Amino acid sequence: MSDIKKKIGINKNIISKKINSKELHCLDYPTKQDFLSILVFENGSGTHIIDNTEFPIHKKQTHVLFPSQSHYITIENHSVIHQLFISKELYHEFKIFLQFPEAVYKKYPVVPIQSEEFDMMIRQFKDIEEVRNHPFIMDDTIAYLKTKIIIQIISNEIEHLFDELGNHHVPPILFQFILLTKKYCKTEKTVKYYADNLGLTSNHLNVLCKKYFDKTAKDCIQREIIKEIQRQIVDPQNSLLGIALNCGFQCYTAFSKCIKKHLGIPPTELRKKLLHEKINQQTFK
Repeated sequence: MSDIKKKIGINKNIISKKINSKELHCLDYPTKQDFLSILVFENGSGTHIIDNTEFPIHKKQTHVLFPSQSHYITIENHSVIHQLFISKELYHEFKIFLQFPEAVYKKYPVVPIQSEEFDMMIRQFKDIEEVRNHPFIMDDTIAYLKTKIIIQIISNEIEHLFDELGNHHVPPILFQFILLTKKYCKTEKTVKYYADNLGLTSNHLNVLCKKYFDKTAKDCIQREIIKEIQRQIVDPQNSLLGIALNCGFQCYTAFSKCIKKHLGIPPTELRKKLLHEKINQQTFK
């Protein structure tokens, strides 16, 4: 990402830019990247090869590439693309906002976006580029919030494709597993509980999760618990101890240890950070 920063003359962890086909930096060979990249095609046609799989380019598509993935792109002259680059360091913070395991996004890197959601997504790109060019806005706060919205839109569109994806690629029972974890993660944290509800052994569920999500079943459950904690912690009326107990932790120490393990900061700092983001999001709506 450092090469991109130098090329456009800024030093930020989130970069957004609208370009046409002539401005797109194309190589004659596949290349790997060290950052998260989201390409949105407002208009266009061509071919995008991601990890040796070829995807046709159409308008109102998003293409998502994770750090270490390789890609090669060829596009026609009429193409208009919105690019979003997120540094590898900041990407690790964004991983928690992915609605599904990273492996799902890698398996379906090209997602068509419905018109209304597409228009909303383009507004987020424009807002990020605008604040990036503003002489008095120096940090990543607004861009951070707008990027979260973009990721949420992409996740929602993948969810709308659940039936189609389940019938043809990922076993439908794994999507049922994800939905169960979203519903019961506060009270049920054992792999056995979900395996029993799905009619599987714990070992079989783990094997499926590793194969299709590149995570253990326990990792998937923990991920939903962290998301639930983040949802509750932004409400100042919820005490931290109350959140811990509501999310199934037997004591505050275990709750704090879990947050530090997955997010790298204690609960008090997480609350300050998320409340700050929430205030900024309301301010810049």
